[in-house]
Amino acid sequence: MNDSDKIIMTLNIGDQRIQMSSPFARQEFVRVVESEVDGLYRKWRKKFPAKDDNELLAMVAYQFASFYYELKERYEKATDIAIDCLKQIEEDPVASEIDED
Repeated sequence: MNDSDKIIMTLNIGDQRIQMSSPFARQEFVRVVESEVDGLYRKWRKKFPAKDDNELLAMVAYQFASFYYELKERYEKATDIAIDCLKQIEEDPVASEIDED
């Protein structure tokens, strides 16, 4: 099996079994994500026993979406800084050279 070949995986998150396809090489990544999401669900299941499964799964979905958008925002800011640095180097390449004396 090639690393790019797709396989069908069955995930268990919040006692909900779902199937998804994933590249063979990404199996470990998918299992880590499954474990993190299910772990947060189980932690919150104990912390918030009055909430139903749908509420808890929505809370978990929001938490991970929040993580995603925070990282996306940071990535965009870092990209902007890198682009600005490259522009400065292009505008004044002599100032960016290392003195070899």
